[in-house]
Amino acid sequence: LSQVRRAGRFWRNCTPTTWSLIDVHAEYAMRNTNLLRNSPRVRTALLVALVALTSRWRQTGQELSFAVPLLRLLNPVCWEVRFEQESEAKRAVELSGTVYQGRRIMVTPDPNPRKVNIQGMHPGMKRFHIVSLFREVGNVVDLSREEDIRYAEVRFSSREHAWKAKTQLDDAVLFGKRLHVELDCSTDHLDTILVHGLAKSVQWQELKDHFRSAGDVVFVALHGGLTTFVDYESHDLALRAASRFNGMKVKGAPRKLNVCLASEGMGGSSTVRVRGLPIKFTERDVERQFGEIGGLRGIRIENVPLPPEFLERQQE
Repeated sequence: LSQVRRAGRFWRNCTPTTWSLIDVHAEYAMRNTNLLRNSPRVRTALLVALVALTSRWRQTGQELSFAVPLLRLLNPVCWEVRFEQESEAKRAVELSGTVYQGRRIMVTPDPNPRKVNIQGMHPGMKRFHIVSLFREVGNVVDLSREEDIRYAEVRFSSREHAWKAKTQLDDAVLFGKRLHVELDCSTDHLDTILVHGLAKSVQWQELKDHFRSAGDVVFVALHGGLTTFVDYESHDLALRAASRFNGMKVKGAPRKLNVCLASEGMGGSSTVRVRGLPIKFTERDVERQFGEIGGLRGIRIENVPLPPEFLERQQE
């Protein structure tokens, strides 16, 4: 009820840009109806869209419509471009903020002095578009494209600290990529932010250090992409598993395991979320590893979608 009231007050004087975001929330919720039961974020996305559109209908008389067939939501992409000379990479960074194909792109220097990272490009852009954009800057030796599907959840000790992180650290650069920070409104606490634009090398420790300047960070978790969920019979067993396996080094894994309670890191969950397992790990391997403490109910390996705030919207 408090979310309904807050959304109703907030959406009364929306700009066209905000209405565009409303449609994205609605589209995201409609296309992820299978997650409605278990995901507070998806439920909130649909709730906010419904309240906002109802408010618009009452004020303007516009037809209440989600226009679902007209929208397609895509994962954002990031391009990594390597030049022949360091000076060429420095000149490429000067193009940051340029409008290309109707989109404002961000070009940031990579830890490798001959590389830059490009964010904000339309997902439909091809390799020849990138080469054409940087032709006058220098010689592009190599480039790669990947879907930018990782995001982080950072919880603070107070909502004031979360708001400070949103206002002061949005658009900051970390490990060569520009961060996009949004306040997580899926709960009434408002003490959590969602962070997109993470470099491949960024782990929870770096994020905690980065956002510590805004206030006391009490919890950090990485999400997005293929993730393993282990269900236990009780909350106590899930806590025991998180305590025992978090930070453990598994043979064949690129880094230590990151294990925490699921459901956005809140208490009461009987499920743990696991990241950092070896690529070749099967459900049987997970059962053998995490079944040592007993009470194992099931294992799920699934793709975790990006929150709607970070998705690209394309007209069909």
